Formats: sequence, structure tokens, C-alpha cells
Amino acid sequence: MNVNECHEQLVEYQNILAEKFKIEKDIEEKPKVVEARIETVKKLKKQCVDQMDRVKELEQKVFECQKEIMNLYDQQKGDDKAKVIKKDGEPDKERTVVSDKEAKYRQEIFKNQKIISELNQDIEKSQMSISELEREISVEQNRLDGELEKLKAEVVRLSEEEKKIIPDMDPTFKYKFERIVKNKEGLGIVTVTEGHCDGCYLVLPPEFVNKIRAGKEVQYCPNCSRILYWSENSQGIFSFDDSEDDDDYFDNDK
Repeated sequence: MNVNECHEQLVEYQNILAEKFKIEKDIEEKPKVVEARIETVKKLKKQCVDQMDRVKELEQKVFECQKEIMNLYDQQKGDDKAKVIKKDGEPDKERTVVSDKEAKYRQEIFKNQKIISELNQDIEKSQMSISELEREISVEQNRLDGELEKLKAEVVRLSEEEKKIIPDMDPTFKYKFERIVKNKEGLGIVTVTEGHCDGCYLVLPPEFVNKIRAGKEVQYCPNCSRILYWSENSQGIFSFDDSEDDDDYFDNDK
């Protein structure tokens, strides 16, 4: 392949590839916004489930405390019937113990009911947020589906354009060129200007520039791997009769 003769074709192909790769990246990236919001909803739902489980646990504790208080009342009634009437002014130690236990149970009930109330408020807020997010996600997903459909159609159109430009291109060269364009941000073929690669500005040895100018074989920049070609606007700073070996040039440049 004489790159100097078909560089316009390769540049056109490169532009199509760059556009197609950009669209394909958009197709890959755009859904991530919706996916992130879906993950947020999942986390909120899990948080709600955990909070509701906690509410049930605390409600059970409240029930048990209330049950213990009822048991204390029943026990106190039984003791009242069996005990001997105490002398006036003598403190009732058993009643004091019962009252202390009841106070502790009631304190525990109050604490747990307060936590339950706060949890229920948080659950209500989370459920409202979930409903709002799900509505927004539904709208965004519908919009995204339409956008992705258009982008995929554009990829198909560009692929058809490719076939028209490179109907007989060698598959191995085609694969390598596509990788270069993709890895070099849409710039896979560049000119040589004043002995430099226009992609990475590496100074090229004279003999190597001669090979690029001759165009008999595809030449790749030894630094950035882009395909190099010679155009009418290219200017050389070396004498192209120079037969200096490429490897010696790079070795001496180190």
C-alpha cells in the first residue's frame, strides 16, 4: 500500500472511525447516569427495609415491657391479699421495689417509642424520595432509549460509509489502523513536517523520512505508532540523499 497515494482515503476513514468511536463511547456512558440513580433507589429501599425491621424489633421490646408492667400489677394484687396489714408509718418495701421496676420499664418504653417515631419519619421521607426518583428515572429512561436508538442508527450509517471508502482494505491493516485511531484520540495518520511526526513531534532520522516520502511501505512512528505519510506541504530539514541508518540515528539521539 502506497500511503502517500491513498492518504486522503485513510484520513476520511479515520474521521469516520473517530466519529463512530465517539458515538459508541456515548452509547456506553450515557446509561450510566440512569444506572447510578437506579442504584440510589436500591440503596434507599434497602435502608427502608432495614429501618422497618428495626421498628418491628423495637415494637416487640415495647410490647415486652408493657407485658412486664402488667405482670407487676398482677403480682402486686396477689401480694396485697396475702400480706398482713403493716403498722402505721412502716414503709412498704415491696411496693417500692415494684414501683422502681415499673419506672424502668416505662422509661424503656418511652425511649423506644421515641426511636420508633423518628424511624417512621425517616421511612416516610425515604419512600417519598424513592417515588420521586422512580418517576424521574422512568422519564429519563424513555428519553435515553430514544437517544440511544438514534445513536445506534448513526453507527450503522457510519459503518456503511466505511465499506464504501475501504472496500478492499487488508483486514489485518484495517484492524491495526482502527486500534491506532481509537487509542490516539481519533488521530491515526499524520504527516511529516520538517522531519517531525505531526502526532507526537518526534524528530525522525533522514533515512526514515526518505522511506516515508517514497511511500512504498506503510511506516509507523516509532514513538506514537501513528501512520506517517508525505504530502506536498511536507518540508524536510534533512538531505534526502543521506543514507544514515535509522537505528544508528535513534541510538545516537539517546
